[in-house]
Amino acid sequence: MKKITLLFGITLCFSLLPTSFVFSQYDATNAQVGDELTVNGMLSTTAIDPDEGVNGNGGAEVPYGWNYMQGTNYAPTNTGNTNGVCHSEDRQFKMYAMNGNSGSFVNQQITNLPTGTFTYDYWTKWAGVPEYVNEEGELLEPKFTIRIFDTEADSWVAVHEEVIPLSENQIWAQTTGSWVNDEVRDVRIQWYKRGGNAANPTGMNKSMFVDSVSFTYTSTSLSLEDTSLTDLKIYPNPSSDDFLTISTAEQGDKYVKLFNVTGQMVMNTKLVQDQKLNISSLSAGFYLAEVSINGRSDTIKLVIR
Repeated sequence: MKKITLLFGITLCFSLLPTSFVFSQYDATNAQVGDELTVNGMLSTTAIDPDEGVNGNGGAEVPYGWNYMQGTNYAPTNTGNTNGVCHSEDRQFKMYAMNGNSGSFVNQQITNLPTGTFTYDYWTKWAGVPEYVNEEGELLEPKFTIRIFDTEADSWVAVHEEVIPLSENQIWAQTTGSWVNDEVRDVRIQWYKRGGNAANPTGMNKSMFVDSVSFTYTSTSLSLEDTSLTDLKIYPNPSSDDFLTISTAEQGDKYVKLFNVTGQMVMNTKLVQDQKLNISSLSAGFYLAEVSINGRSDTIKLVIR
């Protein structure tokens, strides 16, 4: 693989100073199974990595290897403020608590990604305890996405997404998953959250941190072992009833976990045969239901009124 480095100088209309960023990426034309395709995923300093490292706190200059960031900087360990401790050795991305309706994000681009299966792995944490709600109290989720360029829409669109987990204050959480790319193309991997503003904050008006990122070429196969449930349904949904029916094509005992908008597990139960789920003890709000049967599992959003 080879790295491509482009240097741009951009003057923003709302800034008196020019903002520059380094746009570096992997040309994955010659990628081999086992190759790590991200650039500077650990955010080292120049003392550790003179070529790709960063120093200080950065908001105007995107670190080497990263495509673009908005409402985000990179920050060192500092237990005296909201930074807390980095997951990697000495730097982490820090998304602002609030950045208006535009939200905060950071992304990296990989060109000529070959067909096959890829594994992503990253760590996130929060300064404070966020909630999965927008300004109106409706469901709003921070997202990790894999994006491709849609020529008809003339924009980068998500072809895979994962909800970024909520966590207790300053507790790192790992997310790992796989994705199949079925044609050679450019992709962007992106982390995004929206905290709103001081007048209208969302439940995610806390700083979110991203660190120790990897995106690995794991197989030439174009299929993933299917471990999801088929045709999972929960009804009524939304519901004001005390009992819910869970149906799926898979037969067997159902193991059900419910999580509230803060990511806290509020129910962990087993349903035998056609037994219904008793939700009479739960408050109105948004929940994520995780259902497992015979080793297969899936999640579904649930609204209780």
